[in-house]
Amino acid sequence: MAAPQISLSELRPGRCARIVVTRLLRFWEARNAKKDGELMGVDILLLDDQSSLIQASVPVHRLNTFRELLREGAMYELSGFDVSRSNNHFKLCDSVVAIWLNEFTKMVEVPAVANHIPTEMFRFRSVEQLMSLANTNVELPDIIGEVSDIRTTYNDHTQTTQRVMVNIRVDNDATVCVSVFYSVAELLHKWLEHGVVQPKVMVATNINPKFVGGRLYLNATSGTHFYFDNEVAASQRLFEEYLSYLSLF
Repeated sequence: MAAPQISLSELRPGRCARIVVTRLLRFWEARNAKKDGELMGVDILLLDDQSSLIQASVPVHRLNTFRELLREGAMYELSGFDVSRSNNHFKLCDSVVAIWLNEFTKMVEVPAVANHIPTEMFRFRSVEQLMSLANTNVELPDIIGEVSDIRTTYNDHTQTTQRVMVNIRVDNDATVCVSVFYSVAELLHKWLEHGVVQPKVMVATNINPKFVGGRLYLNATSGTHFYFDNEVAASQRLFEEYLSYLSLF
């Protein structure tokens, strides 16, 4: 007999023997910045049909079991995992608990089901909200805006991209700078190199707002994903508004 299903919002601390059906939105490597980027595992963002978001983690010693199973956008049945209180810093969602995959966890990819789970969900914040979050390390929100300028700093010694700075216009025509460093900057630079034209709209996830010299910077993290123009529904809407505006001239 199959275990009964439970929603993400119903999870409580302890071992969960019931099944959750979720969509894997994004995953990324979790690294310890204080130990030269030592790999700690993989973090995952999950969403269910109640639009509940939760962060899940695969410890480094379980990566051989689960890493090849992870596919962004896919749906899974999860059971046998551990539930713990979520960290009060660098939060990606409002859930008070988090999921940890263990040796007893079953993770099975399933086809799309009748109870539709959205294919994307972002936690966009206004400039005022970003300013209130700056230097607190409480939350890693998402940002969307119109790209106005991209600047890349290249390290000739290491032959790598050292930094990418993207200025974007957000609500009320305010301009903020998304700062991208090291390996994430290298990935972003390679993506931009393949583009024929500069993207017009950008979504950046998991950014860490900081005040530096009195100016607000949105620092990318190891979990930051970038989406441009019509890659996702959220950016496509703004991209179409941009094209409609251009058509007036």
